[in-house]
Amino acid sequence: MSYKNTYNSNVQPPAPYAKVTIIHPTKKNQSVDDDALVDSGASGTCITKWIVERLMLIPNNMVQSYDYQGNLVGTKPTYQVKVSFGKFTFVVNAAETDGGTIIGRDILNQLTTILKGKTKQLEMI
Repeated sequence: MSYKNTYNSNVQPPAPYAKVTIIHPTKKNQSVDDDALVDSGASGTCITKWIVERLMLIPNNMVQSYDYQGNLVGTKPTYQVKVSFGKFTFVVNAAETDGGTIIGRDILNQLTTILKGKTKQLEMI
């Protein structure tokens, strides 16, 4: 079982993205498709506010949020969701983000992720 996708060339430099479906934890018929940055520097998965609103999610916790330099930028609510791509589905507590959707190490550490930068290919096994 594996998932493959090409890098997103609309960002510079091109970056690995996965086409994901974010699914409400209890209402399986409520879901949103999005492109998610595959980011091994992010400790956890993050979802956008519009996904939270569209799925009418209820926060289950708060987490501290840091920028890429490690500076505390505040606290954000988390939401239990299912994240699905290819044949993989994971249940995570995703933090709300002001940026784009991110697949973080809470999911990546359960997979083998291969980044082929020269050919701009992502593979997760």
